[in-house]
Formats: sequence, structure tokens, C-alpha cells
Amino acid sequence: MKRIGIIGFGFMGNMHFNHYSKINEAKVIAVCDIRKDRLSGSAGTAGNISGTEQPLDLTGLKTFTDAEHLLKEANLDAVSITLPTSLHKEYTIKSLQAGLHVLCEKPMALNSDQCREMTEAAASAGRILQIGHCIRFWPAYTKAKAL
Repeated sequence: MKRIGIIGFGFMGNMHFNHYSKINEAKVIAVCDIRKDRLSGSAGTAGNISGTEQPLDLTGLKTFTDAEHLLKEANLDAVSITLPTSLHKEYTIKSLQAGLHVLCEKPMALNSDQCREMTEAAASAGRILQIGHCIRFWPAYTKAKAL
């Protein structure tokens, strides 16, 4: 079982949490956000997809308001970075340097130089860096590609 952390627990962090809960091989064990109200599970998931607002059961999870503490203390295998794009490079590289695999939300970074730094950090750490371009895996898109 892969132990997962989520850094950034707003709308997309909540979406990652919900999807990880459906994977038998992965378990979210820690979440981090600078806003404490998001760590109660009751803030809801209000965002850009209507009908997704729901309280979350965070029972038993480690919660952090500082990502550096999560990286040092949570004993993770991988982390989802669901922060604003301007923070993707910094926290992706910190996570890779901490020995974690990273799923980073899109867009990857603010420019190609930052993207290059992120991929170089993954290669240097010997870890996987995946960008969350999930739509390519949706059934309609895989069918279109096959056609």
C-alpha cells in the first residue's frame, strides 16, 4: 500500500483525496494546507465543478499547516501537489528531494525553465514526476485516440 500525502487541500486537493479513496493500492495518510479550516474536513469542496461540495472524513489522517513538516514527519511514499501553479516548482522539487514520487497538478509550472528544473530534480532523485493531465485517460478521449 502506497502512503500518500496531499499538499494543498482546497478544491483539487479534495478531488485527489476522493479519488485516492477509491484505489486499493493507495491510502492518503496526511494532508497539508495553510488554512486550518480546510483540515477539519467540513470546509467542503466548493470549486469549479458544481455538485462536488461535501464534507470529508479525515479521521485518522495526519494534518499539517506546513508542507516542510509533512515532508519530514508523515512517512510517505508519494505526494500530490495541488497548490497554486506559482508554488508547483518549489514544492515538487522539495518533495522529490525528500525521496517522494510526485503527482503535480496542471499546469506544471509557470514557464519551461521551471518545468525543466522539475524534471531534472525527478531524474536526480530517481523518482517519478507525473503531471495531472487526467483528461487523456477519460474513456471518450482514449476512444478518440484509438479511432
